Amino acid sequence: QQLNQFLLKKTGITWDSIPVSNVFVNKIRNDAFDIFKEQAVKNRRMLREDVDVDNSELLDNLNLIDENGFIKKAGVLLFHHNPEKWVPGAFIKIAFFINDADMEFQDEIHGPLIAQPDKIMDLLYTKYLKAKISYEGITRIEQYPYPKSAVREAILNAIAHKNYATLVPIQIRVYKNRLIISNDCVF
Repeated sequence: QQLNQFLLKKTGITWDSIPVSNVFVNKIRNDAFDIFKEQAVKNRRMLREDVDVDNSELLDNLNLIDENGFIKKAGVLLFHHNPEKWVPGAFIKIAFFINDADMEFQDEIHGPLIAQPDKIMDLLYTKYLKAKISYEGITRIEQYPYPKSAVREAILNAIAHKNYATLVPIQIRVYKNRLIISNDCVF
């Protein structure tokens, strides 16, 4: 937060708008762009014709590329397969705790920020959270302790509002009776 305020005051730019030298569009795999394009159209944030452009034009339209063709830090975070090379801490730690001191198992989610929410949701609902199972006739009903839509929103908020300049990963603590999602942010 302080770094962003200093940069904005002294240079008129923010931390996430600084170009990363030697990171060009051709160094980014298409899978993150594919996720972005699919979600942007599905959620009606963009029209199909707006996303049916090459990746360089898309980054330029999103103001994530500078005049020299370098991708800005925000673009690297969103789309690069290894954003931690330039922004350490741009990943998510998830662990199951027996109590506040004893961890039973853990995982880390790495990769472009645009792909992290789906990976986390899959991991949470296949490994960390247990569903109560019931049946209606022959149909199996799984009821998880937390609605998927609420958990997804909390994860998206943690990613969107994280202060990436602090280099501290997002942490998800799963207990038998609670779920804590935390990040290093300042409101």
